[in-house]
Amino acid sequence: MKTKHYILLVFLTLFSLKNFATHIVGGEIYYDCLGGNNYRITLKLYRDCYNGIPPFDNPGTVFIFNSSGTFLDSLQIPAPSSVILPFPLSNPCLTPPTDICVEEAIYQVVVNLPPLAGGYDFTYQRCCRNGTILNLISPGDVGSTYMAHIPDPGLAVCNSSPHYNNFPPIFLCAGVPLNFDHSATDPDGDSLYYQLCDAFTGLSPSCPILGPQAAGGCPQVASSPPAPFVPWLAPYNGSYPMSSSPALAVNPVTGLMTGTPNMVGQWVIAVCVSEYRNGVLLDINKRDFQFNVVNCGIPVASIPVQQPFCFGTPSNFSQNSINAFTYHWDFGDPGTSLDTSNVFSPTWTYANLGTYTLTLIVNPNTVCTDTATLIVTVNPLPAMTSPATATICSGGTVSIPLTSSLASTYTWVAVNNPNTTGESTAVQSGSPLSNTITNNSAAVQTVTYTVIPTSTPEGCLGTPQTVTVTVNPPPTMTSPNTATICNGGNASIPLTSNWPSTYTWIAADNPNTTGESTTIQSGSPLSNTLTNNTESVQT
Repeated sequence: MKTKHYILLVFLTLFSLKNFATHIVGGEIYYDCLGGNNYRITLKLYRDCYNGIPPFDNPGTVFIFNSSGTFLDSLQIPAPSSVILPFPLSNPCLTPPTDICVEEAIYQVVVNLPPLAGGYDFTYQRCCRNGTILNLISPGDVGSTYMAHIPDPGLAVCNSSPHYNNFPPIFLCAGVPLNFDHSATDPDGDSLYYQLCDAFTGLSPSCPILGPQAAGGCPQVASSPPAPFVPWLAPYNGSYPMSSSPALAVNPVTGLMTGTPNMVGQWVIAVCVSEYRNGVLLDINKRDFQFNVVNCGIPVASIPVQQPFCFGTPSNFSQNSINAFTYHWDFGDPGTSLDTSNVFSPTWTYANLGTYTLTLIVNPNTVCTDTATLIVTVNPLPAMTSPATATICSGGTVSIPLTSSLASTYTWVAVNNPNTTGESTAVQSGSPLSNTITNNSAAVQTVTYTVIPTSTPEGCLGTPQTVTVTVNPPPTMTSPNTATICNGGNASIPLTSNWPSTYTWIAADNPNTTGESTTIQSGSPLSNTLTNNTESVQT
């Protein structure tokens, strides 16, 4: 007995939850002028077969407003027979999902609408959408609104709105390109313009339905147009409604919808077709629907754009194929028949510069196979030359010529002399290294410079160049501060220096004295005859 009570409790709980479950997955509303001010209103609704509790509204209520948003009337349309939309199963490798089902109901009614300044607006509202949708905030609380507009009779008399030719696929396969004809037909032959747009929201879980079926305390009439947009979850929006690469797009002229979905899940999409006559907008049919992206098991070979390939270095290839278990790469190198591999991410070194066609076949020699190709380019390395050695005095400037086959920026880096400062600089290709080096040691130092290319047009690095720079310390010299000499005599002034080199003594403050300079060797004294041309003492 307790078991029966427990089962009954579970049943009632599930029933209660399903009564508030989500079910709307898409819809549109459009009209056809039948003449005599009579219009056939068509409301297409789509529900989730599995989560669609309660069923389609019976009746479905469409509300009519004037162009100022004033409520005029409501149309009670009995629920029609519904149909389960079929799966497209054209690929033998496709594994169809078992948890997706869409049911379609087409409500229709004929109404007489006399000409009205500004025209008429039709609105149908319902809540709610599936709570598992990925691109909306709190999707289970988000409703739907579908609208149509009969234009002012001064713009168009007896106009019929455009309506879509096909409902989108029930599900999409992750990684498989989409090419869907989302075009519409306009009975009047008006110009049509297509675009992705923002879906309308409508109603809430507390009052999910309008009209005679509305619960107590809930409004009986829809809010006046226009309805607010759905709350998109960033980074998604009306123009970028789902994760796809390339992004989902609609051709504005043909209505062809393209893109490659890359994330499994459910997504709300809206497409608008705008109807123009003589350049004047008459109506916009906004249809939203739910894309169910699943992993279909279809193999898709995919090679992303590769990193730059450089001559003489191994090229590492990557792939992002799906449902692939075996692989066959052909690197397209015409110089050998060994340019193939069967590993997931192979490596190959091309023998020459140029462009090559890279081919990847996944699951080769099976029914479920796929092929992808990519053009790759092998780029040259920059050729750089510089002298191997150079000499500089401490505190001086060294100029080392550098030439390169590619115009780029390079950096000279000193790698082995911690006692020397100012050891690196950036130079342009073809320019010399010009840098001041200060030696903090009294001994002779050597600095090894390596030139490193920091960027090249193709991203390839040349062979680093090495230059050994000898840095000589500054000379030290000592001599007495004073000396005395007779006019016409010789002065001998001892001089010492750490460098065996040639020096010049210069008398700087006696213009009346001749013979005041001489050249001596380092370590030798000054020995010079000075002649005084005056009778006074000279210095």
